[in-house]
Amino acid sequence: MIPKRAIRNFLARPRIDYSTWKRLSDDDLQKRMQALPVRPPIWNKLKKHQRVMLLIGAKEKRFLYLADTGSGKTLLSIALARYFKRAGTVKSVLVLVPRRVNKYAWMKEIEKHSPDIKACVLAGSSVHKWEQLEQEGLLFIESLAGFVRMVSTKVTVTRGRRRGRNRLKPSVTLMKRIRRKFDGLIVDESTGLKSYRKLPYRVCKAVSKSMPVVFELTGTPFGRDPKDIWPQMFLVDRGQTLGETLGLFRSVFYTEKQNFWGGTDYTFDQRKNKLLHSFLQNRSIRYPADQADLPKVSRIRETIRLPHDAREYYRRARESIVAAKGSYQEIKGTFVQMRQISSGFVGYKDDETGERAKFVFPDNPKLDMLLAKVEETQQAHKMVVFAEFIYSIDRIAAELKKLGINATPVYGKTKHPDQVLGAFDNDDSQRVLILQNSMVMGLNLQIARYGIFYESPLSALMRKQAERRIERQHSKFKRVFLTDLICRNTVDEQILSFHATGESLIQAIIEGRV
Repeated sequence: MIPKRAIRNFLARPRIDYSTWKRLSDDDLQKRMQALPVRPPIWNKLKKHQRVMLLIGAKEKRFLYLADTGSGKTLLSIALARYFKRAGTVKSVLVLVPRRVNKYAWMKEIEKHSPDIKACVLAGSSVHKWEQLEQEGLLFIESLAGFVRMVSTKVTVTRGRRRGRNRLKPSVTLMKRIRRKFDGLIVDESTGLKSYRKLPYRVCKAVSKSMPVVFELTGTPFGRDPKDIWPQMFLVDRGQTLGETLGLFRSVFYTEKQNFWGGTDYTFDQRKNKLLHSFLQNRSIRYPADQADLPKVSRIRETIRLPHDAREYYRRARESIVAAKGSYQEIKGTFVQMRQISSGFVGYKDDETGERAKFVFPDNPKLDMLLAKVEETQQAHKMVVFAEFIYSIDRIAAELKKLGINATPVYGKTKHPDQVLGAFDNDDSQRVLILQNSMVMGLNLQIARYGIFYESPLSALMRKQAERRIERQHSKFKRVFLTDLICRNTVDEQILSFHATGESLIQAIIEGRV
């Protein structure tokens, strides 16, 4: 229980409203730039909103930029790193990106905007990456998961359900080496740090504590629950804006109710929307995508029916959810199977061998519709096919290959995703990119005019990220097309309807509201 005095003191803290900086004129920005200790490099390349963000960063040194996809966050980051290098504040800056594929996208932007600076994409094993850190350079780019492995050691679990298995444990010695090497940290798509109990956040919190420069970038800091922004903001200002503990944050912005199991359920108090908004201005600034720069979007839904045999499987799966009576693991597994059935297969575990297997339906109208769409449009413009399941991606690639259409997947099994994305961007013969939903963060795919969702992301946040791969500023197309392939009377329809509310479909199913 947080004392009321602590809450009153928290609410009374002085805070800055950086949203007012958006109203500064070009002359005001120029004067503030000239008042800086050193002139920011590549100032003339920056647009007005990027200049505002750079000036705020130069003043605060630790800040959260809530800028939409396509607003030039990477160029801003390069400019900030170069400014603090010139000012003598940093020698080297660590850049953490969502996935391996994003590392090369960053390097491409560096080569485009600042080819004269020394930058390094960390590659290979953790041992090799540590060797690469011995060289001089301003920017060192690594994926969040790769960085966690770099600064952790493997230990064997000695108790509980995971006894005998290995897990990663952060190494104090290795994290000290990181702090000695880097004076700054830039986290691209900081929603990877929204879980305060998980290793990525814990590691970044430890290594960044004494760094003079820390910046986070994201256009979508949280989905349905605003608590996801608390760890991201804490990493920036150690609790000045949203409280030193999550408990204090919840005491101010949430209502509490004891649940059936004796625990506490926290629900964001919608009456506090404006209050939270005003608090966030203290160490963050929001820049939505400029609608004038975005292409118009035509949204299309192509609806098909499940074949008879698949409908029978689907009916049984729906009955299994009812029979599960609120068991989260059972419902989650069945829900995944329901999604798979609408895509023409169902995965299961062989009871005798324990191996994973799949039953493939002989008739797959969703795949047939996709192939027809690709044949119809891929000669005119490039397209991206979004899918959730590895089997779906492999099947789509194989079927398109039979049609003589070059379609390359980017998913967990892709060995050189940077080469695949480079070919899609530059090779006219590469017409179709098949992209796993979990890989969408931070990619520039405005070369494509069409996006087809074979399987939509479940998360509303990830859905927005996927759409923005194509609906990007400075697209050469005045109009782009996003198509959903929907199996009627299945979870395909429900997923899209829940995206509109930002609710969790899984949670709604568990609570019996669908």
